Amino acid sequence: MLALGPSRRPLAGFALSAILVYATTLAIVSSPLLAAAPRALSAAITIDLLVTVPLLYWFLAVRRARVPAVTLLPVFLVSLAAARLILPEGYEGWLGLASLTVLPLVEVAVMGVAAVRTRRMVRRMRATPREADPFDAFRDALEEMMGSPALAHAVAAEVMLVWYALLSWRSAPRVAPDETAFTNDRRTGAMGVMSGLGMATTLEGAVVHVLVAHHDDRLAWVLTALSAYTLLWIVGFARALRLRPVTLGPRAARVRVGMIWDVAVPSSAIAAVDASPRAGIDRETPGYLHAAFVGTPQTVVTLREPVDAIGLYGWRKRGIERIGVYVDDPVAFRAELTRRAGLAPAAAHPQAPEDDPGSLAAARRAWADRHRRTE
Repeated sequence: MLALGPSRRPLAGFALSAILVYATTLAIVSSPLLAAAPRALSAAITIDLLVTVPLLYWFLAVRRARVPAVTLLPVFLVSLAAARLILPEGYEGWLGLASLTVLPLVEVAVMGVAAVRTRRMVRRMRATPREADPFDAFRDALEEMMGSPALAHAVAAEVMLVWYALLSWRSAPRVAPDETAFTNDRRTGAMGVMSGLGMATTLEGAVVHVLVAHHDDRLAWVLTALSAYTLLWIVGFARALRLRPVTLGPRAARVRVGMIWDVAVPSSAIAAVDASPRAGIDRETPGYLHAAFVGTPQTVVTLREPVDAIGLYGWRKRGIERIGVYVDDPVAFRAELTRRAGLAPAAAHPQAPEDDPGSLAAARRAWADRHRRTE
């Protein structure tokens, strides 16, 4: 039997209640009752659709399920459109009056709630410590404003991608005084990959614009705008990869791959820190997180208890028991993580990144050796 979680039960209750209200109004409109008492029943139908349904949404979805209050306005507009469809012609007198009175009140209420929460968000952003990650600070402030972690993460991802692309060029990685940071974008060639994608997107956008402009100038500019946004996304993602390194704190390790993955691992949950096997681990292995953008992870962290990883736009991967980590200095990373986790030094087996035949550094060394032999 399908069981609903506590946070979804109020939403299911609202859906069932709204369906019942709509079904009742349709039954009344389809029966001879409406012609017998047109003024009273049309007024009742208007009140049910424009007042009862939004009130049910407010108490069940906004108050109990913590859905953002700003979503009340779309619900009211849907109910208003449904009322115009349900009520027959000649029975819409009360609907017009309600549209002129209730709709402005709902708009003012929603705008007031949004203004108050926006003010709270600004205050929280100003109170954020300077060493806090900008994405984390903005997402947490949005979550307090919206009341929905998933929606806040999705909105924060879109906004911060633009910030990373356009406004982060004077910024440096934010690291707390008691944390040790390890970069993961210097030796993989990740910046080269992103640069290649950016150049390809620019060239493709220019070619497509020229070809499409001969047939439809507006469509050509729409496609060019999409290409420009894609380029903005690529630059923003590259900047996020550089500004969000892997950090080791006194109580937890935080493994991040730009905005693709973010997982916090309590130090007490770390069971072992090992060098990654030469063959690597399949990305699809259950309970395994491949935390590397380009290249093969050189370190595998085994956990005593599973954790959840947060992906792009708030998507979660649950039940993580092993994490494959790529950093630019894997030997120092394993030593520091072993120390902070309170493990015996033998639990970590150093292996230089060049020993991995699949790494970019190994490929460069092999090419240099062949070049020297030919000379």
